[in-house]
Amino acid sequence: MRDPQRDIPAAIARAGALTAILYCVPIVAIVLVLPADQITSLTGFIDALGSVFVVYGGASGLLEALAAGAFVGVLFANGLTWLIGSSRTQVAASLDGAAPQALGLISERTGTPVRATLIAGAVATFTAGAAFAVAGDSDAKYFSVVLTLSMGIGLNAAVFTAVDAALLRSLPYAEPERLVHVFQDRGDMPRF
Repeated sequence: MRDPQRDIPAAIARAGALTAILYCVPIVAIVLVLPADQITSLTGFIDALGSVFVVYGGASGLLEALAAGAFVGVLFANGLTWLIGSSRTQVAASLDGAAPQALGLISERTGTPVRATLIAGAVATFTAGAAFAVAGDSDAKYFSVVLTLSMGIGLNAAVFTAVDAALLRSLPYAEPERLVHVFQDRGDMPRF
């Protein structure tokens, strides 16, 4: 990267446009081709592919399988991207002292945050498993469970971070117990 001030905003704009195109074009195509009662929330994309590829006759099964495989590959890549991003954020927080130092371990061999990645993966797997166990076949219940668990985990992390920073960690001074508060009290002036 030669000029980060110019290159980064341009890369963000290109990535945003490409993402919008890659997400919006298939959705608009599905909505235009299929009647609303045939589109479901959780399996809608795969079902829509099956309906759209019928026009290809004997090749429709192969095309549907290839598209479904590509769809699963994209979901997997997106999941890994989110997992890697959240792991790096956890490492940065631990190195800044806002999270447990054990999360800050980076593998010398691979240069990746191993512990943070494993913990983030375990939390994501637990969240998805709990959501499926509670929601069953109901898409609305599944969404509600995932949202509730995600908010609960996020709130728990925020409260832990605040309590840790305010109450559990000592001040970043050699002898914090020797700090004093000096103020002047003049009857007609506020205290400083």
